[in-house]
Amino acid sequence: AQSLEELIDKTALCLVENKTFLSVKISLLENEILTVKASYGVDNEHTILPIEHIALERNTSIILTDFSADISEECRQKVKKYGITAVYAAVLRKDTFATEAFGVMMICTAQENGFTAEETAMIDELSGDLGFAINSFYQKDNIIKLSFYDPLTELPNRRLLMERLSQAMLSSARTLQYGGLLFIDLDNFKVINDLKGHITGDEVLRETGKRLLSILRQTDIVARFGGDEFVILIENIGSTQQDAASAIQTTSNKILEVAKDPFVIDQNPFYLSASIGIVLFKGNDSTADQLFSYADSAMYAAKKSVRNTTRFYDSTLQETITEQAHLIHDLRSALSLDQLFVVYQEQVDIQGVTEGVEALMRWEHPSRGLIAPSTFIPLAESSGMIITLGDWIFNEVTKQIEEWNSHPVKCNWRISVNVSPKQFEDDDYVSKLQKQIAITPIDPSKIRLELTEGLLIQDTQKTMEKINALKAIGFTLSIDDFGTGYSSLSYLKNLAIDELKIDQSFVRALPDSLSDKIIIQTIITIGKTFGLVVIAEGVETVEQFELLKEMECNAFQGFLFSRPQRIEYYKN
Repeated sequence: AQSLEELIDKTALCLVENKTFLSVKISLLENEILTVKASYGVDNEHTILPIEHIALERNTSIILTDFSADISEECRQKVKKYGITAVYAAVLRKDTFATEAFGVMMICTAQENGFTAEETAMIDELSGDLGFAINSFYQKDNIIKLSFYDPLTELPNRRLLMERLSQAMLSSARTLQYGGLLFIDLDNFKVINDLKGHITGDEVLRETGKRLLSILRQTDIVARFGGDEFVILIENIGSTQQDAASAIQTTSNKILEVAKDPFVIDQNPFYLSASIGIVLFKGNDSTADQLFSYADSAMYAAKKSVRNTTRFYDSTLQETITEQAHLIHDLRSALSLDQLFVVYQEQVDIQGVTEGVEALMRWEHPSRGLIAPSTFIPLAESSGMIITLGDWIFNEVTKQIEEWNSHPVKCNWRISVNVSPKQFEDDDYVSKLQKQIAITPIDPSKIRLELTEGLLIQDTQKTMEKINALKAIGFTLSIDDFGTGYSSLSYLKNLAIDELKIDQSFVRALPDSLSDKIIIQTIITIGKTFGLVVIAEGVETVEQFELLKEMECNAFQGFLFSRPQRIEYYKN
């Protein structure tokens, strides 16, 4: 038999054609309900009888010859009408030792003495063989299901979707109709996993799959690629790019809407959103892998912008992605090839006297020249290299402080150094700094670690423990770019911070912007209230300097006083 249905059907039909049996019915469990799969003989019976349920529950075959028992009137009429003398309900299971049956084969006979010994033996053997054969089909189906479907959501997996995408591209080449891929990533899904656990997270993923299916056509395919990522393949959405883009944007908008509907967890609503990357295709000019990569890139562009939005892939985006990949590759060897170096920008007091510097990383690429920090630092973050680079610049700073210890003026300078969130979250971060300080004869209070606001509000207890550990070593701490993130007075009260750094985006518009003046004055007031030093970065004009002094800002940094300089500048 080529299929399970064919196997069951042929078995039942063959037994009835034996002429000895009045009827044969084969039923299997489906979603815990016994369901008739084949029925031949008198009336083509499709009702499950009590004897079948009893046999299934007891996991044992039953022969019924006494019809005086409490049976339904309908059954009694059939027994009388067809002269049924015996009913054999033979259980179906994967083998003789199986503790549970998954089906029943019910056979009726009208022979005067019921079933002969030979017939009983034959039915027993046949039910065993049939159960084994059915189980083989089940196992084959399970293998196929595991190979092509996601076990959590029962949606197609990546392998099946990529096969369907290749077929869709060939079809598109014939019909000249556009198709499209939508790559969906749930925003902030990690929050649900962290707060409620993976069981709840799995339920949200299953519900998301159902919601996506509910808004799509039957011909569309929704696949889960793992984690909180889903991909949708849509065909035949227009003969022009404009029509196709309009159609797929409509679908995308529906997805954004259903993603925003609250997920009710423990009777409480949780809100998510989605970032969607879209790529259109017509024909098979690109490969399936390339199209998927393009949709993936577009999704990350959406996530990087404002989230809960859609981005279409275009060639410019792909050029950027390719360029970044090359830079990441080169950055991996930049440290060992001495392409990275440190520059220092002075920080001055209210008199304009230098009281410290900020250490900044620079990269001089052998063929591209100086790479902007705004270009390579995010790449280091995304690739995980930022921890290595952060360790390197910290070690450079400790060596520089040690060198300046013998200088009559610079021995009093403090060096500020940025700390990446990934560095701070590293379990070994504090111990690594402690070891470096232990082998370098310097005063750790001369190092000011600049932390971002964002990491201070995450896992407050763990953050507090790390900050206390850093303070115990002797470091001073600054909040970098204060006012641009999740400013909260509560963490200023609870965390041992020494300095607030006013972001240059507020300083840049001085003295003309009233709103920026108000923000800066508020930050300075907050700093004074908590006894913190307040430093303004990005000071470029005398007017800005004078205004900030009037506001009682404590310290200043910017091109007005010094551009970032290599160490040789300070040696002279």
